[in-house]
Amino acid sequence: MRAARILPNESTILLNISGDESDVIGRFSGSTRTKIRKADRSGFTARRVEATEANCRIMYSLLRETSEGRFQLRPYEYYRGFWQTFEKTGRGQLVLGYADSEPIAGMFGTVFGHTSGYKDGASTRRLRLPVGAMYRMQWELILWAREHGATVHDLIGTPPSDRLDDVTHPLYGVGQYKLRLSKAVTDYVGVWDLALRAGPARVWYRWGEPVARRLSLKFHKDPYY
Repeated sequence: MRAARILPNESTILLNISGDESDVIGRFSGSTRTKIRKADRSGFTARRVEATEANCRIMYSLLRETSEGRFQLRPYEYYRGFWQTFEKTGRGQLVLGYADSEPIAGMFGTVFGHTSGYKDGASTRRLRLPVGAMYRMQWELILWAREHGATVHDLIGTPPSDRLDDVTHPLYGVGQYKLRLSKAVTDYVGVWDLALRAGPARVWYRWGEPVARRLSLKFHKDPYY
């Protein structure tokens, strides 16, 4: 008998960003639009910046603050390589958010054809963010994506539609943020890992993979062995 397992992140939210800017922002909830305006009035600014060494360091520092006690990051070199490579090909954009000239939030977006994606998002945990700051950041990504031909913006990852209110789901927090942009969750069948040799696969799933992950974390600081 073959061994199979389903891999996570089989649900997402797809935003329709076609039409005029007023059409796009009009699809957000009234409270989300209000928060975006409040962020602008507070003096918070979302700037498209180059993925220089300095800016990549800022973004990674924000990611470290965000991830602390929540999820495992890959090494800095991985993110820098990803951000800079996508930027060079015209398919990626780094956005940093500033309050009183201090970077307090960051996002990175990608675009392929007519679909853009929300790849990375982070914010400081040392300071309280202005109301609506992260929605203003997302709006800046959407504006950039539209300029590059995108008509659909993928928020990439949310709890499935039947677990949106399940606080035990690992994506509950980010899901609540994304649901304020749209409640139209798209559930996919998921990605299946199908093993052709069931016996060795079960040994790998139970013992091999956990050990490989621990060793990779210990020696390479990377959860992806």
